[in-house]
Amino acid sequence: MELFLITKPELKSTNETMSDLLMQCPSLMEGTVVRAVCQTAGKGQVGNHWESEDGKNLTFSLLLRPLFLDIQRHFFLSMATSLGIADYLESLVIENVKIKWPNDIYVKDNKICGILIENVISGREIDTCTVGIGLNVNQVKFVSDAPNPVSVAMLTGRNFDLDEAMTRLFSFINERYEMLRCSRFDELKKAYLSKLYRYNELSQYRIAESGEVKKLVIDDVKMDGTLCVKDASSNKYEFVFKEIEFLQDEKFKIF
Repeated sequence: MELFLITKPELKSTNETMSDLLMQCPSLMEGTVVRAVCQTAGKGQVGNHWESEDGKNLTFSLLLRPLFLDIQRHFFLSMATSLGIADYLESLVIENVKIKWPNDIYVKDNKICGILIENVISGREIDTCTVGIGLNVNQVKFVSDAPNPVSVAMLTGRNFDLDEAMTRLFSFINERYEMLRCSRFDELKKAYLSKLYRYNELSQYRIAESGEVKKLVIDDVKMDGTLCVKDASSNKYEFVFKEIEFLQDEKFKIF
C-alpha cells in the first residue's frame, strides 16, 4: 500500500474530513492519509474528545479498502493497526508497550495513542475503513482531565520530526496490514494477545449495566472484538465495548 498524504494546517476532525473527501471522490485511493497539524475537535471512542497541542503530535486518518476481509473478522483491522503502532513505538526503544482493549495504546499504565475506526459496510463487505489515529509525540504538558497521558518525548527525552515520524509509522502499520491481506490471522491474534493490557492478569473491572466491581481475568478476544473474561471460579463472561470498565488497581499475575 502506497502512502498518499494530504496535510492541512488545521482541521476539526480528520475522520470527518476523510468522510467528506469520500463523498466527493468515492474512488479515493487506499493509503490516502489526511493529517492535521492542528486538530481542534478530534473524535475519540463514543464521542470522547482527543486532546492534542497544536503542531506537537500526529493526528491523522488513514483510508483502507479491506474488500478481501470477511466482515465477521472486522476486528482484525483494529488488531493490525494497534500492532503497527506498537511496533513503531518499540522501534524507538520504548518498553512495556501495551494495547488496551479494544485499541488504545498504553505504555505501562499511561495512554500514548488513541484509535477510532469507522467502517462503511456494503452488503457483506467492508467498503471503506477510516482509521483515525492520535499519537502523542512531542507534547509534554496536558491540560484536559485525561487521567494518564504520556508522549514519545516524555518517554525518550527528545523531540521528533513529525514528517519522518508519520512516514515511519505508516510503514509499520502497512506491514501489519499486509499480514492481514495475506490472511495471517493466527499470527496477528497471537501478537495482539501478547501485547494486550492486563491479559491473563487478575484485575478489577466495573460492569456497566449493574455497576458491580469484579475481579476478572482477560481470557480471549474474539474476531468480532468481543472481550472474554473469567472470574476466580472460572465462570466466563463476554462484553462488548463500553459494557466493562477497566479500574486502576493492584494486579496479580496468574501463572
